[in-house]
Amino acid sequence: MISDVPPPDTEPDQLVPIGAFAQRTGLTASALRFYADSGLLDPASVDASTGYRLYSASQEPHAITLRRLREIGMSLADIRVVLDAEPSTAGNLIDDHVRHVATEADRTRREATAIKLSIAADSTTALTSVRGPILAAAIGQVLTATARDAAHPVLDGVEFRLEDGTLTLTSTDRYRLSSRSLPTLEPSDTRWSGTLCAGDLRGGLSDLARGGVIGVEAGTTTVRFALDGRDDLWCRLLDGPFPSHDAMVDALPPVIMRASVAKSAVLQSLEHCVTERVHLDFTSTALALSDASSTAVGVVPADACGPQVALWFEVATLYPAISVSIGAELLLDVRAADLPMTIRSADGGDLTTFVMPAARPPAHIDRPPRREPVT
Repeated sequence: MISDVPPPDTEPDQLVPIGAFAQRTGLTASALRFYADSGLLDPASVDASTGYRLYSASQEPHAITLRRLREIGMSLADIRVVLDAEPSTAGNLIDDHVRHVATEADRTRREATAIKLSIAADSTTALTSVRGPILAAAIGQVLTATARDAAHPVLDGVEFRLEDGTLTLTSTDRYRLSSRSLPTLEPSDTRWSGTLCAGDLRGGLSDLARGGVIGVEAGTTTVRFALDGRDDLWCRLLDGPFPSHDAMVDALPPVIMRASVAKSAVLQSLEHCVTERVHLDFTSTALALSDASSTAVGVVPADACGPQVALWFEVATLYPAISVSIGAELLLDVRAADLPMTIRSADGGDLTTFVMPAARPPAHIDRPPRREPVT
Protein backbone atom coordinates (compact mmCIF):
# COMPACT_ATOMS: atom_id res chain seq x y z
CA MET A 1 0.00 0.00 0.00
CA ILE A 2 1.38 3.45 -0.94
CA SER A 3 2.39 5.60 2.03
CA ASP A 4 4.54 8.63 2.76
CA VAL A 5 6.34 9.49 5.97
CA PRO A 6 3.89 11.37 8.23
CA PRO A 7 4.81 14.89 9.36
CA PRO A 8 7.18 14.64 12.35
CA ASP A 9 5.20 17.19 14.40
CA THR A 10 1.94 15.20 14.24
CA GLU A 11 0.78 12.45 16.54
CA PRO A 12 -0.42 9.39 14.55
CA ASP A 13 -3.56 8.99 16.68
CA GLN A 14 -4.49 12.67 16.80
CA LEU A 15 -8.01 13.26 15.44
CA VAL A 16 -8.88 16.47 13.63
CA PRO A 17 -12.14 17.71 12.11
CA ILE A 18 -12.74 17.50 8.38
CA GLY A 19 -11.93 21.20 7.76
CA ALA A 20 -8.52 21.02 9.38
CA PHE A 21 -7.75 17.73 7.65
CA ALA A 22 -8.72 19.27 4.31
CA GLN A 23 -6.28 22.14 4.85
CA ARG A 24 -3.46 19.77 5.76
CA THR A 25 -3.93 17.53 2.73
CA GLY A 26 -4.87 20.07 0.06
CA LEU A 27 -8.30 18.53 -0.43
CA THR A 28 -11.67 20.16 -0.01
CA ALA A 29 -14.21 19.03 2.56
CA SER A 30 -16.59 18.07 -0.24
CA ALA A 31 -13.87 15.95 -1.88
CA LEU A 32 -13.24 14.17 1.41
CA ARG A 33 -16.94 13.38 1.74
CA PHE A 34 -16.95 12.09 -1.85
CA TYR A 35 -13.94 9.86 -1.25
CA ALA A 36 -15.54 8.54 1.93
CA ASP A 37 -18.73 7.69 0.05
CA SER A 38 -16.58 6.02 -2.64
CA GLY A 39 -14.78 3.91 -0.06
CA LEU A 40 -11.37 5.35 -0.89
CA LEU A 41 -10.81 7.29 2.33
CA ASP A 42 -13.08 6.64 5.29
CA PRO A 43 -12.95 8.98 8.30
CA ALA A 44 -11.15 7.61 11.33
CA SER A 45 -14.22 8.36 13.40
CA VAL A 46 -17.76 9.72 12.97
CA ASP A 47 -19.54 11.32 15.94
CA ALA A 48 -22.71 9.31 16.46
CA SER A 49 -24.75 12.28 17.66
CA THR A 50 -23.57 15.08 15.37
CA GLY A 51 -22.30 13.13 12.33
CA TYR A 52 -19.07 15.13 12.40
CA ARG A 53 -16.25 13.35 10.59
CA LEU A 54 -12.87 13.17 12.23
CA TYR A 55 -9.63 12.15 10.59
CA SER A 56 -6.39 10.80 12.00
CA ALA A 57 -3.03 12.41 11.29
CA SER A 58 -1.82 8.98 10.15
CA GLN A 59 -4.30 9.23 7.23
CA GLU A 60 -2.61 12.31 5.79
CA PRO A 61 -0.10 10.44 3.55
CA HIS A 62 -2.94 8.34 2.13
CA ALA A 63 -5.05 11.43 1.44
CA ILE A 64 -2.17 13.36 -0.14
CA THR A 65 -1.31 10.43 -2.41
CA LEU A 66 -4.97 10.17 -3.40
CA ARG A 67 -5.02 13.85 -4.30
CA ARG A 68 -1.84 13.61 -6.34
CA LEU A 69 -3.11 10.60 -8.28
CA ARG A 70 -6.27 12.52 -9.13
CA GLU A 71 -4.16 15.48 -10.26
CA ILE A 72 -2.47 13.31 -12.90
CA GLY A 73 -5.88 12.24 -14.19
CA MET A 74 -6.13 8.73 -12.76
CA SER A 75 -9.61 7.27 -12.44
CA LEU A 76 -11.06 6.32 -9.05
CA ALA A 77 -11.08 2.64 -10.01
CA ASP A 78 -7.38 2.73 -10.91
CA ILE A 79 -6.54 4.73 -7.79
CA ARG A 80 -8.18 2.06 -5.65
CA VAL A 81 -5.91 -0.58 -7.23
CA VAL A 82 -2.79 1.58 -6.85
CA LEU A 83 -3.44 2.41 -3.20
CA ASP A 84 -3.93 -1.27 -2.34
CA ALA A 85 -0.85 -2.45 -4.26
CA GLU A 86 2.71 -3.02 -3.15
CA PRO A 87 5.04 -0.09 -3.96
CA SER A 88 6.73 -1.77 -6.95
CA THR A 89 3.39 -2.83 -8.45
CA ALA A 90 1.93 0.61 -7.77
CA GLY A 91 4.86 2.21 -9.57
CA ASN A 92 4.29 0.03 -12.63
CA LEU A 93 0.58 0.93 -12.63
CA ILE A 94 1.44 4.63 -12.51
CA ASP A 95 3.88 4.18 -15.41
CA ASP A 96 1.13 2.46 -17.40
CA HIS A 97 -1.18 5.39 -16.71
CA VAL A 98 1.44 7.91 -17.85
CA ARG A 99 1.97 5.99 -21.10
CA HIS A 100 -1.77 5.93 -21.71
CA VAL A 101 -2.05 9.68 -21.05
CA ALA A 102 0.88 10.39 -23.39
CA THR A 103 -0.67 8.27 -26.14
CA GLU A 104 -3.99 10.04 -25.75
CA ALA A 105 -2.22 13.43 -25.76
CA ASP A 106 -0.50 12.55 -29.03
CA ARG A 107 -3.81 11.43 -30.53
CA THR A 108 -5.48 14.64 -29.32
CA ARG A 109 -2.73 16.77 -30.85
CA ARG A 110 -3.10 14.98 -34.18
CA GLU A 111 -6.86 15.35 -34.10
CA ALA A 112 -6.58 19.02 -33.16
CA THR A 113 -4.17 19.64 -36.04
CA ALA A 114 -6.50 17.88 -38.46
CA ILE A 115 -9.48 19.89 -37.22
CA LYS A 116 -7.62 23.18 -37.57
CA LEU A 117 -6.44 22.27 -41.06
CA SER A 118 -9.94 21.26 -42.15
CA ILE A 119 -11.41 24.50 -40.77
CA ALA A 120 -8.78 26.65 -42.48
CA ALA A 121 -8.70 24.62 -45.69
CA ASP A 122 -9.60 26.29 -48.93
CA SER A 123 -11.34 24.49 -51.75
CA THR A 124 -9.51 21.43 -53.02
CA THR A 125 -9.10 19.87 -56.44
CA ALA A 126 -9.26 16.12 -56.93
CA LEU A 127 -5.92 14.78 -58.16
CA THR A 128 -6.14 10.99 -58.16
CA SER A 129 -6.95 7.95 -56.06
CA VAL A 130 -4.67 5.20 -54.72
CA ARG A 131 -4.84 2.09 -52.55
CA GLY A 132 -4.44 2.98 -48.88
CA PRO A 133 -2.08 0.18 -47.78
CA ILE A 134 0.18 0.76 -50.79
CA LEU A 135 0.32 4.51 -50.15
CA ALA A 136 1.03 4.00 -46.44
CA ALA A 137 3.86 1.57 -47.21
CA ALA A 138 5.39 3.99 -49.72
CA ILE A 139 5.22 6.90 -47.26
CA GLY A 140 6.78 4.78 -44.51
CA GLN A 141 9.67 3.85 -46.78
CA VAL A 142 10.60 7.38 -47.82
CA LEU A 143 10.02 8.96 -44.39
CA THR A 144 13.32 7.46 -43.22
CA ALA A 145 15.16 9.95 -45.44
CA THR A 146 13.51 13.09 -43.99
CA ALA A 147 15.32 15.40 -41.58
CA ARG A 148 14.53 18.28 -39.26
CA ASP A 149 16.63 21.20 -40.44
CA ALA A 150 15.77 24.72 -39.32
CA ALA A 151 17.64 26.20 -42.27
CA HIS A 152 15.87 23.95 -44.79
CA PRO A 153 12.32 23.16 -43.56
CA VAL A 154 11.41 21.30 -46.77
CA LEU A 155 13.80 18.50 -45.76
CA ASP A 156 11.20 17.55 -43.14
CA GLY A 157 8.74 16.85 -45.91
CA VAL A 158 7.91 14.42 -48.69
CA GLU A 159 7.51 15.61 -52.26
CA PHE A 160 4.40 14.21 -53.95
CA ARG A 161 4.57 14.39 -57.74
CA LEU A 162 1.77 13.27 -60.01
CA GLU A 163 2.50 12.90 -63.71
CA ASP A 164 1.72 10.38 -66.45
CA GLY A 165 -0.65 8.46 -64.19
CA THR A 166 2.09 7.76 -61.60
CA LEU A 167 2.42 9.15 -58.09
CA THR A 168 6.06 9.52 -57.00
CA LEU A 169 7.10 10.20 -53.42
CA THR A 170 10.58 11.61 -52.75
CA SER A 171 12.43 12.68 -49.61
CA THR A 172 16.00 13.63 -48.77
CA ASP A 173 18.11 14.58 -45.76
CA ARG A 174 20.92 15.62 -48.16
CA TYR A 175 22.85 12.40 -47.43
CA ARG A 176 20.11 10.05 -48.59
CA LEU A 177 17.53 10.49 -51.30
CA SER A 178 14.62 8.01 -51.44
CA SER A 179 12.07 7.86 -54.21
CA ARG A 180 9.09 5.50 -54.48
CA SER A 181 6.62 5.33 -57.38
CA LEU A 182 3.17 3.78 -57.21
CA PRO A 183 0.40 3.49 -59.77
CA THR A 184 -2.82 5.42 -59.50
CA LEU A 185 -6.20 3.72 -59.85
CA GLU A 186 -7.26 5.57 -62.97
CA PRO A 187 -5.44 7.15 -65.90
CA SER A 188 -4.96 10.88 -65.61
CA ASP A 189 -3.29 13.72 -67.48
CA THR A 190 -3.08 15.79 -64.29
CA ARG A 191 0.37 17.09 -63.37
CA TRP A 192 0.92 18.34 -59.81
CA SER A 193 3.65 18.49 -57.19
CA GLY A 194 3.90 19.67 -53.60
CA THR A 195 5.88 19.00 -50.42
CA LEU A 196 3.80 17.50 -47.60
CA CYS A 197 4.71 17.85 -43.92
CA ALA A 198 6.43 14.65 -42.78
CA GLY A 199 4.97 14.91 -39.27
CA ASP A 200 1.40 15.05 -40.60
CA LEU A 201 2.05 12.05 -42.84
CA ARG A 202 3.69 10.10 -40.03
CA GLY A 203 0.74 10.71 -37.72
CA GLY A 204 -1.74 9.48 -40.34
CA LEU A 205 0.04 6.30 -41.45
CA SER A 206 -2.18 3.90 -39.50
CA ASP A 207 -5.36 5.45 -40.93
CA LEU A 208 -3.97 5.33 -44.46
CA ALA A 209 -2.90 1.70 -44.04
CA ARG A 210 -6.44 0.69 -43.03
CA GLY A 211 -8.03 2.59 -45.88
CA GLY A 212 -9.37 1.09 -49.08
CA VAL A 213 -9.45 3.49 -52.01
CA ILE A 214 -8.14 6.89 -50.94
CA GLY A 215 -8.86 10.06 -52.86
CA VAL A 216 -6.07 12.64 -53.01
CA GLU A 217 -7.13 16.30 -53.26
CA ALA A 218 -4.95 19.40 -53.22
CA GLY A 219 -5.57 22.95 -52.08
CA THR A 220 -3.20 25.89 -51.90
CA THR A 221 -1.96 25.14 -48.38
CA THR A 222 -3.11 21.58 -47.64
CA VAL A 223 -3.62 18.14 -49.17
CA ARG A 224 -6.68 16.11 -48.23
CA PHE A 225 -6.73 12.32 -48.19
CA ALA A 226 -10.35 11.22 -48.33
CA LEU A 227 -10.69 8.07 -46.22
CA ASP A 228 -13.64 5.72 -46.60
CA GLY A 229 -15.52 5.43 -43.29
CA ARG A 230 -12.99 7.52 -41.34
CA ASP A 231 -12.24 11.16 -40.76
CA ASP A 232 -10.23 12.61 -43.62
CA LEU A 233 -6.49 13.11 -43.18
CA TRP A 234 -5.26 16.66 -43.81
CA CYS A 235 -1.57 17.38 -44.39
CA ARG A 236 0.11 20.76 -44.60
CA LEU A 237 2.01 21.81 -47.70
CA LEU A 238 5.44 23.22 -46.89
CA ASP A 239 6.65 26.47 -48.41
CA GLY A 240 9.71 26.65 -50.59
CA PRO A 241 10.96 24.53 -53.48
CA PHE A 242 11.92 20.93 -52.88
CA PRO A 243 15.59 20.14 -53.71
CA SER A 244 16.04 19.61 -57.45
CA HIS A 245 16.85 15.93 -57.19
CA ASP A 246 16.16 15.20 -60.86
CA ALA A 247 19.08 17.39 -61.90
CA MET A 248 21.34 15.66 -59.36
CA VAL A 249 20.39 12.19 -60.57
CA ASP A 250 20.76 13.15 -64.24
CA ALA A 251 24.23 14.56 -63.56
CA LEU A 252 25.56 11.36 -61.97
CA PRO A 253 28.24 9.54 -63.98
CA PRO A 254 27.71 5.95 -65.19
CA VAL A 255 27.76 3.03 -62.77
CA ILE A 256 31.13 1.23 -62.71
CA MET A 257 30.14 -1.74 -60.53
CA ARG A 258 26.80 -3.43 -59.83
CA ALA A 259 26.32 -6.09 -57.16
CA SER A 260 23.34 -8.22 -56.20
CA VAL A 261 23.26 -9.14 -52.49
CA ALA A 262 20.83 -10.56 -49.95
CA LYS A 263 19.18 -7.79 -47.94
CA SER A 264 18.97 -9.75 -44.66
CA ALA A 265 22.64 -10.73 -44.76
CA VAL A 266 23.77 -7.12 -45.20
CA LEU A 267 21.52 -5.94 -42.37
CA GLN A 268 22.82 -8.64 -40.04
CA SER A 269 26.40 -7.63 -40.79
CA LEU A 270 25.65 -3.96 -40.14
CA GLU A 271 24.07 -4.88 -36.80
CA HIS A 272 27.44 -6.30 -35.70
CA CYS A 273 29.28 -3.05 -36.49
CA VAL A 274 30.22 -1.31 -33.22
CA THR A 275 31.61 1.90 -34.78
CA GLU A 276 29.78 4.77 -36.44
CA ARG A 277 31.16 3.93 -39.88
CA VAL A 278 31.38 0.76 -41.87
CA HIS A 279 33.69 -0.20 -44.72
CA LEU A 280 32.23 -1.96 -47.79
CA ASP A 281 34.68 -3.86 -50.00
CA PHE A 282 33.16 -5.29 -53.19
CA THR A 283 34.74 -8.12 -55.15
CA SER A 284 33.26 -10.18 -57.96
CA THR A 285 31.92 -12.80 -55.53
CA ALA A 286 31.46 -11.12 -52.15
CA LEU A 287 30.77 -7.97 -50.18
CA ALA A 288 33.05 -7.75 -47.14
CA LEU A 289 32.05 -5.41 -44.31
CA SER A 290 34.37 -4.17 -41.56
CA ASP A 291 34.25 -1.44 -38.94
CA ALA A 292 36.50 1.57 -38.44
CA SER A 293 39.02 -0.51 -36.50
CA SER A 294 39.33 -2.92 -39.46
CA THR A 295 37.43 -5.64 -37.59
CA ALA A 296 35.43 -7.84 -39.96
CA VAL A 297 31.68 -7.76 -39.27
CA GLY A 298 30.47 -9.89 -42.16
CA VAL A 299 31.05 -11.36 -45.60
CA VAL A 300 27.99 -11.48 -47.87
CA PRO A 301 27.97 -13.48 -51.11
CA ALA A 302 27.56 -11.15 -54.07
CA ASP A 303 27.03 -11.43 -57.78
CA ALA A 304 29.04 -8.44 -58.94
CA CYS A 305 30.00 -7.03 -62.30
CA GLY A 306 32.77 -4.46 -62.51
CA PRO A 307 36.11 -3.65 -60.88
CA GLN A 308 36.80 -4.18 -57.19
CA VAL A 309 35.76 -1.07 -55.25
CA ALA A 310 35.60 -0.01 -51.59
CA LEU A 311 33.53 2.66 -49.83
CA TRP A 312 32.85 3.99 -46.34
CA PHE A 313 29.36 4.74 -45.00
CA GLU A 314 27.83 5.94 -41.78
CA VAL A 315 25.86 3.02 -40.34
CA ALA A 316 23.07 5.42 -39.32
CA THR A 317 22.73 6.43 -42.97
CA LEU A 318 23.17 3.07 -44.70
CA TYR A 319 21.15 0.82 -42.38
CA PRO A 320 17.74 2.53 -42.75
CA ALA A 321 18.25 2.89 -46.49
CA ILE A 322 18.66 -0.89 -46.78
CA SER A 323 16.05 -1.85 -44.18
CA VAL A 324 13.16 -0.18 -46.06
CA SER A 325 14.15 -1.58 -49.45
CA ILE A 326 11.71 -3.85 -51.27
CA GLY A 327 12.36 -7.56 -51.73
CA ALA A 328 14.93 -10.04 -50.48
CA GLU A 329 17.60 -9.18 -53.05
CA LEU A 330 19.20 -5.77 -53.54
CA LEU A 331 21.04 -4.17 -56.42
CA LEU A 332 23.86 -1.88 -55.31
CA ASP A 333 25.17 0.47 -58.00
CA VAL A 334 28.56 2.03 -57.29
CA ARG A 335 30.05 4.97 -59.20
CA ALA A 336 33.00 6.05 -57.04
CA ALA A 337 34.07 6.18 -53.41
CA ASP A 338 32.84 9.77 -53.11
CA LEU A 339 29.63 9.58 -55.18
CA PRO A 340 26.16 8.33 -54.18
CA MET A 341 25.58 4.58 -54.23
CA THR A 342 22.18 3.51 -55.52
CA ILE A 343 20.14 0.91 -53.64
CA ARG A 344 17.32 -0.76 -55.59
CA SER A 345 15.26 -3.88 -55.35
CA ALA A 346 16.50 -6.67 -57.59
CA ASP A 347 12.84 -7.62 -58.16
CA GLY A 348 11.51 -4.18 -59.05
CA GLY A 349 12.62 -0.57 -59.18
CA ASP A 350 9.66 1.01 -57.37
CA LEU A 351 11.86 2.20 -54.50
CA THR A 352 15.24 3.77 -55.23
CA THR A 353 17.57 5.23 -52.62
CA PHE A 354 20.79 7.17 -53.19
CA VAL A 355 23.21 7.05 -50.25
CA MET A 356 26.19 9.35 -49.93
CA PRO A 357 29.45 7.65 -48.81
CA ALA A 358 31.46 8.99 -45.90
CA ALA A 359 35.10 10.00 -45.85
CA ARG A 360 37.67 7.39 -44.86
CA PRO A 361 38.13 7.66 -41.07
CA PRO A 362 41.55 8.34 -39.54
CA ALA A 363 43.28 5.17 -38.37
CA HIS A 364 41.74 3.79 -35.15
CA ILE A 365 39.66 6.92 -34.66
CA ASP A 366 35.88 6.87 -34.98
CA ARG A 367 34.63 10.39 -35.05
CA PRO A 368 31.71 11.69 -37.20
CA PRO A 369 32.86 11.88 -40.84
CA ARG A 370 32.76 14.88 -43.09
CA ARG A 371 30.36 14.31 -45.96
CA GLU A 372 29.17 16.22 -48.96
CA PRO A 373 25.38 16.26 -49.28
CA VAL A 374 23.55 14.43 -52.05
CA THR A 375 21.56 17.54 -52.96
